[in-house]
Amino acid sequence: KKILHKDKIARLSSDYLNEGRKQDTWEITHVEVEGEKLTAKVRMCSFYQSPTDSSGFHLTSLSTLEFLSQLFIIYGHVLAGLDEKNQEGWMMESSITCVRALRDPENISVEMEFETLKKVRNRLLGTATAKVYDDHGLFEARIKALLA
Repeated sequence: KKILHKDKIARLSSDYLNEGRKQDTWEITHVEVEGEKLTAKVRMCSFYQSPTDSSGFHLTSLSTLEFLSQLFIIYGHVLAGLDEKNQEGWMMESSITCVRALRDPENISVEMEFETLKKVRNRLLGTATAKVYDDHGLFEARIKALLA
């Protein structure tokens, strides 16, 4: 049995998860919706530079899930013919796999395919798969969300 106290926990913890993630900001610069498919371009406006990653920037799963959630909300509103956000999005389930690290903060591409979308008492429940990539890296994700 090993008991860790506050000072030991701090020395073993990720600086990124404690503070660095607050430096990560992104913007969606382009979206196209066609049927069940959405494509988008995203860029990082600012990001945390890890002292332990000698290769520089790498896209994190946290930022990826954030902008995928935003795109899910946008898609639902476009599908409903709405010009403004008027419903909340609730991520019910998500999974993400990093196949290869994304290293280009300026050129992040997204392809989402909405597999199921159904109305449940004035709410939209759906699932989508997504690929997030740059010239070298790839994330694969699956999201189940509710717009209510």
